[in-house]
Amino acid sequence: MLLLFVLSIFIRLPNLNRPVSKHYEFNSAVILINIISWRQAGGGDRFHFTPVMNFQHSGDKQRPNNLYVDSHGNSVYLSFGPGWYIIPYFFYQLFQLPAEPVYLEILNLIFHLATILVFFYFLEQIIPAGQQRKYFIISVACCFMIFSPGPLWFMGNGYINTGIMLPFVLGAFMLLLPMLQEPGKISAGRLSALGLLIIVLIYIDWYILFACFLSGILALVKYRQSKKYGLLMLVLLISTISGTALLFFQFSAHMGPEAVIHYWLSRSSERSLNLAGSSILTRLGYLFIYFLTSYLPLLILLLAGYLRCRRSGIIPNWSEKEILFLKLFGSSLLFYNFFLFNWSSDHEFSILPWSIFLSLPAARVLGSLKNRRLIRGLLAFFLLSAVMQYYWINRPGTVSRDGLPYSSFKTLGESLKNIPADYSIFISLEQNPMVEYYAGRNLFHSPDSLTAEKEMKELGIIKAVWVDHKGYQVEHIHVIRKAD
Repeated sequence: MLLLFVLSIFIRLPNLNRPVSKHYEFNSAVILINIISWRQAGGGDRFHFTPVMNFQHSGDKQRPNNLYVDSHGNSVYLSFGPGWYIIPYFFYQLFQLPAEPVYLEILNLIFHLATILVFFYFLEQIIPAGQQRKYFIISVACCFMIFSPGPLWFMGNGYINTGIMLPFVLGAFMLLLPMLQEPGKISAGRLSALGLLIIVLIYIDWYILFACFLSGILALVKYRQSKKYGLLMLVLLISTISGTALLFFQFSAHMGPEAVIHYWLSRSSERSLNLAGSSILTRLGYLFIYFLTSYLPLLILLLAGYLRCRRSGIIPNWSEKEILFLKLFGSSLLFYNFFLFNWSSDHEFSILPWSIFLSLPAARVLGSLKNRRLIRGLLAFFLLSAVMQYYWINRPGTVSRDGLPYSSFKTLGESLKNIPADYSIFISLEQNPMVEYYAGRNLFHSPDSLTAEKEMKELGIIKAVWVDHKGYQVEHIHVIRKAD
């Protein structure tokens, strides 16, 4: 496994440490901006470790509104737990690293390796000891988790919350499945470890709430079988409440409870099944495309292997624990992506946890085939097509697939570095944290300088400049005045 993972690093080398620019690297830019901002303010504890989206210069602050902007003019991010912000912050602080993307990519690779190692151990637990080709199946499943285009990118360049949570998710299921199968496995040690993992996961992403909800229902069904399932339900309930309360009180310490409640209600409405401006078929189409861009080689292999098994009359011998895992994990992922439907259809990385769900059945089907030549052919097809797709989406070199140089955002950002810190920057540009990261400044977006003059008055901004640019090259910078 380690050799395969090292090979995956070599595959990713052409894209590692290039300027943050494409394919959801805005997440990396946002994390790096937060690290810099916390440092500028004297540490993350100054914000109660609430993520902020802006630098600390006076020209980067906004008018407080007690919702998205705190009392000091900082734009805050409360949509998910701050764990995936705090982990890189302390990683950079511990090793006294400059806030550069290469170290975030290294941290991401560490989490990918941790996911693979935990996945290997997890499969060893749920696949029966007598299963033919057991370790071949486990190794192939890990191979799929390493080389599928989605994990290759999002657990390399594209640092994200759904990637950071994966080893913790696997750890939670490793504890949960035996207890759901045998009440005798329900012990104080397992329950304590599970409760702690649930709290950690809530601190990173909301997925675990759906897994806990379904697990709680299953434990309730089994309560007649053994009263011990009452303890499991109690731990699931207490852990989810404790984890959510921890987030609420931490964010409230910085923003106030009313602001957090208003923020969460607003964001949950925006990110759930809110179809304003688009149809459900359009958004389902986006999700379908995400599965293709992340897992097409794996899906083809799974389908081809399944059809060959069916034609040959081969039925994979699934264990009860494997079936329970696939049912529970698959159902929780469906609930997760459905409940956060708008968010899921807007972000390809929302389906990254499906890499675990797809890898196991694909490996089991492949391990059931009798024709070794066919097995080798399918594996070769997967590896070759997965790497080709990864490079097609994330083209190596200096220019991206759409013809835009990867350095474009860096060039524009660095051109804005010398603007005085007490001047706000107005520009006609879509929200782009990559440009902001390289500028070391936040940008106010406006269609033209005349509109910017009016917005200065609305936002209470005293000093500002307007930036004219073309093709991410600055043409002119001039001071603008507030409209009367």
